[in-house]
Formats: sequence, C-alpha cells, structure tokens
Amino acid sequence: MHACAAIHAAAAAASAAAAAAAAAFAAAAATGDCRRLCCLLLFVLIQIKAEGPPGAPRLFLQQQQQQQQQQQQQQQQQQQQQQQQQQQQQTAGPYMLLLGSLLYASQTQNKPCTSHTAAAAAAAAAAAAAAAAAGAAAAAGAAAAAAAAGAAAAAAAAKEREGLKKKQQQQQQQQQQQREQQQQQQQREQQQQQQQREQEQQQQQQQQREQQREQQQRSSSSSSKGKRGIKKKMRPSVTFTRSRQSLLLYFIQNRA
Repeated sequence: MHACAAIHAAAAAASAAAAAAAAAFAAAAATGDCRRLCCLLLFVLIQIKAEGPPGAPRLFLQQQQQQQQQQQQQQQQQQQQQQQQQQQQQTAGPYMLLLGSLLYASQTQNKPCTSHTAAAAAAAAAAAAAAAAAGAAAAAGAAAAAAAAGAAAAAAAAKEREGLKKKQQQQQQQQQQQREQQQQQQQREQQQQQQQREQEQQQQQQQQREQQREQQQRSSSSSSKGKRGIKKKMRPSVTFTRSRQSLLLYFIQNRA
C-alpha cells in the first residue's frame, strides 16, 4: 500500500473526529500535499488530546459529568473519573503512534509521493487501524458510561419515589393516629359528661329522698303530738267513769 494512500485514509478518518477541519483536509487531499495533511493531522491529534477520544466531545463529557455530579454520589463520580483517565491512557498510545508515523512521512517528503518507502506505508496503515480501534473502544466506553449514568439516574429516581412513598405513608399514619386520638378524646369527654349527669341525677334523687324523709318525720311528729293531746284530755273523764263504777260496785256489795 502506498504511503500517501495511508496518509489520505488517516486524514479521512481524522476528519470524522474534527468536522471543522473537513474542508482543509479535502483541499489538501485534492492537491496531494502530504506535508499539509501531516500538519492538519497534528492539529487534529492535539485537539483530540484536549477534548478526549473520538465519539465523546468535550461538551458532551462536561454535560455528562454535570449530570453525574447532580445524580450520583462522590464514590460513583470518582469511579467515572478513573474510567475516563483509563480511556484516555488507552487511546493515547495509538494516537502517538499515528503522530510518529506521520512525522516520519513528512520528514521523508523530499521527493514525489512515489518515493515513499513501504515501511512508512505499513506504519501509517497500522497507526490508522489502531486509531480506528481506539475510537471504537472510546465510543463503546462513552456508551457504557452513558448507560451507567442512565442506570444511576433511574436508581436515583427510584430512590426518590420510594422516599416519597414512605413520606406519604408516614403522613397517612400520622393523620390516622391524630384521628384516633381525637376520637378517643371525644369518647372520654362524652363519658365524663355522662358520669357528671349521672352524679347530678343521683344527687337530685338523694335530695328528694331527704326531703321526703323530712316531710315524713314532720308529719309523724305532728300526728304523735295530736294523739298525746287527745289522751290527756280524755283521762279525767275516764277516771271519773271508773270512780263511778267503783262506787256503784261498792254500794251494791254493801247492800248485799
């Protein structure tokens, strides 16, 4: 495989990661200027190193990190940062290999493209394949991170729903307890009122009984006083009649 063809293929692959440089890559490829293509690829590699692997732009990563910071705990954030660092370390090697091969190709660009060696072509092809594999792995890692973030968000939402359910249940239990306490208090008040009414009735009945007793005592005392007066009045007459009878008996006995 020709070295220029490998460089052109690598430029086309890199243009997918940097859409802004697509026009410059097209112009350089049309003119066949390999040195310009190498410079553009160097710029793309620097941009990729600053923003992250292909398929995961810096803005998307920042938004994802913000969502993860809001939804996940500190331990999950540390794990995600470690995963991102590992991904960057894994993708740094192929990009550096591609950069070295391209620099070698640019240094040997003293003659037309037909004079490039097969070694440079093989190195560029291997670097391009490694870069493509690294991009696919980075995209898979980003998808896995996004899936993990989605799962974490779903777990957080489930926890929130469970917390709301528990709060509602607690509120319902508190309301039920308050209703039961109010009912018990009403029953106690009703019982106290009933007892007070019964006590008042008993007191009234006692008073009535005492009044009846007093009336009976008064009536009995008045009747006993009247009988005593009648007896006192009738005693002289009774004694008189007895004396007459005794006299009559006395006369009759003496006559006999």
